[in-house]
Amino acid sequence: MHQLNWSEIREALTSAIRDALPLEVQKTAGDRISGIGLEVDAFYGSASLYLLPESAARDLSPEERDNLGDWPISTWESESDYAPAFAAHWGVWETWFYDHVDDFDDDESVAKGRALLQAGCEAMQAIESEGLLDSLPQSEGFKIIIADHDEPRHLSLERYELFVKTGTIKGEWNEAY
Repeated sequence: MHQLNWSEIREALTSAIRDALPLEVQKTAGDRISGIGLEVDAFYGSASLYLLPESAARDLSPEERDNLGDWPISTWESESDYAPAFAAHWGVWETWFYDHVDDFDDDESVAKGRALLQAGCEAMQAIESEGLLDSLPQSEGFKIIIADHDEPRHLSLERYELFVKTGTIKGEWNEAY
């Protein structure tokens, strides 16, 4: 497998979150935050930051509240000011992973996916350690979700908490890394 600098990759994700999150929070106009999510496409290497304001959470079913794709604020919204802030740090890696997707055999792709999810968990943990999440007006039941694109929901819901408690990365390929 390619000799990737995973600490550099983790720092790029951490910086992307650090710069985009305050801009996303501004869009909530003072609303409390019910959740923050980071979705990583472990195959293509794309990533996006999601935010769930409490007012939007009230309009979602429990299943939708657990699904980042149903959250209204994300860096996928390219016309927003927070998307370029995120891409300024992650865009280089996203392009690299996309351009090299065919360079990985099946086992290497699994290892890359696990490493990307771990980098996502480590980046969010760094943001949390810096106190950035404590500065958010959080609603009761605030959640952090680190998801792989199109994986079973239970994995993304359990991943970050399990990582913080045990350092274990759980994934679709074998359910427990």
